[in-house]
Amino acid sequence: MDIGLLHHLVGGVLTGAGGIHLLRGAARAARRGEVRSVGKVVDFQPRDSGQGLWYAPIVAFVDESGAKREFTDDFATRAPLHHAGEAVRVTYPPGRPGDARVDSARHTVWTVAVPLAMAALFLTVSLALLVPIGWDALQ
Repeated sequence: MDIGLLHHLVGGVLTGAGGIHLLRGAARAARRGEVRSVGKVVDFQPRDSGQGLWYAPIVAFVDESGAKREFTDDFATRAPLHHAGEAVRVTYPPGRPGDARVDSARHTVWTVAVPLAMAALFLTVSLALLVPIGWDALQ
């Protein structure tokens, strides 16, 4: 089997599985009745990936008991998705404000839609490569 074709097939399956896992996690969170709050982006934590800096937002919010909290979101991007001072929606499991995360449409697009789109692209390229060589070449 052609290594490029194998790369696209494996990449598509793994990326799609990751996107579906994230989508299911978001659906579970909605069913659990996560606590929602409004937070504010107060700064960014730069992270060196070895290929440049990525930025994770640092968000301040007030939890369900009225305590002021601050967290650094796990999700970092090359260019910040939000600007300092911007209000963002924060969600966390009831009684666990230490597990807070930013819950915005921009984050959803980057964490769910992009992996699913990449999976579709990988699988489409795989199928396009597979048709000309035929199924017999896979054996």
